Amino acid sequence: MSGKHQRANRWHEEASCAPTGFVTSIRSPMTSEQLDAYIMGFRIAEITDQLRTNDLNHTSGTSTRCLSPTPEYDNTGRRTNSRKQRYRKQLERERESNWCRLL
Repeated sequence: MSGKHQRANRWHEEASCAPTGFVTSIRSPMTSEQLDAYIMGFRIAEITDQLRTNDLNHTSGTSTRCLSPTPEYDNTGRRTNSRKQRYRKQLERERESNWCRLL
């Protein structure tokens, strides 16, 4: 069968987890400042990609989670401090601080 479709898997060579435009293996010599700038740029792109795709499934290394703060609601009755919203704000703060350090 020449038209047989190959199953996709997460270890396939073409499947890239890196943000667009970034190379994951650096082959040219870089100074420590250039490397730090590259790492910050990579992290900014990674965070932006997570926020753009709404991929906010925060998985920490521990199996236990901290208790949620008391719920806060807006005028329409929607919760404003859910776990995803707090994680989104954390990512936005990290992205902003990386931008400030990069500039």
